[in-house]
Amino acid sequence: PVLRDYGQDRLAGRIAKPDGTPIAGPKVLGKGRRAVHRQNRRWARAWSPEQISRRLRLDFPEDETMRISHEA
Repeated sequence: PVLRDYGQDRLAGRIAKPDGTPIAGPKVLGKGRRAVHRQNRRWARAWSPEQISRRLRLDFPEDETMRISHEA
């Protein structure tokens, strides 16, 4: 359940500190053409599966149960 929640939160762009405090996603710059509010879209803050699978090794270096392939 911890691994599933970790992955789902990052895929959805919902990221929080260990104490539950939300972390703002990255600032996405637009080019100003027909994309006025793109920086507010979920995919602008979401992580890719590759980013998640690589970050797990950094966030949980000693826990082998917190590993997953980006293809899974």
